Amino acid sequence: AAGVAVVFTPIASLILFSAEDVTEITELQNLVTINSITIKQVSTSGDYANTAAGTVAGTWAPDAAADLAAIAVNKPVTTAGLDLTSTTENPVLVVPNTLTVATEQVVINYTIADYVYGGYNFTGTTTNATFDLKAGAIDEWEQGKKYVYNLKFKLPEELEIPFNPPVSDWTDGGSADLEVNVAL
Repeated sequence: AAGVAVVFTPIASLILFSAEDVTEITELQNLVTINSITIKQVSTSGDYANTAAGTVAGTWAPDAAADLAAIAVNKPVTTAGLDLTSTTENPVLVVPNTLTVATEQVVINYTIADYVYGGYNFTGTTTNATFDLKAGAIDEWEQGKKYVYNLKFKLPEELEIPFNPPVSDWTDGGSADLEVNVAL
């Protein structure tokens, strides 16, 4: 008995993130850990109307855009690169739409570890970096397509080395009188 072929086509857009350390100085590589990813002002639900024939993509009436909950990542970034999200780990499914600069954004929370370079100790920090999701060739999310945002971390080649030597007051080393005989 022959079965009936059924094809399922995704109607959402899939957003994925990867990261790589592209720092050129070996001693400064592998110092970054991604703590979390927060996607801002996207719609993850709405009403979908399929076409009658089912051969052409249907249309979405998305719900209001909102900030998504932070995705806990807690992964170190390496020079080999890594996937921060995948189809099975923290996938982000969104309603397809045209992207707008400064509206749909991603906030990457990351930590730079303490390190020693050039004989100086540097204290690590945790910070946020915010990027527009309308980036490069990606200006819209189409249904049934996945989009990968590749985060490239590069510590600066020329680090600002703190130079704050102590400056002390002059100490008295003594004085001497020099007598000048004026000739007339």
